[in-house]
Amino acid sequence: MKEDTSGSNSAYNLDVLRHWWSWRHPLRRLRETRRNLKWAWQRVRYGISDGDVWDFEDYLATVIPYGIRRLARESHSWPPSEEFQSYEGWRDYLLRFADKWDVAFKGWDEILNENECAAALHTMTRPLYHRKENEDGTVSTWIEETDEYKELRKKYWERMRELNEQYTKAREECWRELGKIAPNLWD
Repeated sequence: MKEDTSGSNSAYNLDVLRHWWSWRHPLRRLRETRRNLKWAWQRVRYGISDGDVWDFEDYLATVIPYGIRRLARESHSWPPSEEFQSYEGWRDYLLRFADKWDVAFKGWDEILNENECAAALHTMTRPLYHRKENEDGTVSTWIEETDEYKELRKKYWERMRELNEQYTKAREECWRELGKIAPNLWD
């Protein structure tokens, strides 16, 4: 029995993956193109597509700040209230709200991309792959979790919980604020 703990995948597995992807890739690209054309037609006809509905929060996180910024740029009046004494105050409020919305909804992706624990966790998994050729010719593979890997994973998920709570609060605050100003979003 030979055991390979070098962290590299077998050449056989890479070849299978490479051939599978090259066979599947053109079909996937064709399906995605067809789906994107369908969704574009739905957006033109109905103003929203199936893809937008399936990921409604992301769709709204894109559309709402864009619409609010455009309203701030092109509107010529403001709601009568003590909070907004002038058009400039209303416009500045709308622009700040759109920025706040972007941070609450789009900031999550940026933090995930920059998260050092995620990058370290990704690099830590590579040397933990084991491959063993059995006496009967079969191959066994598994991942061994070291103490360092377990500790890193624990830190990563603690950070993710913390970020999730932070962004959940920010999103809830944005929705509440949108509910307060929604009747005044007109030109």
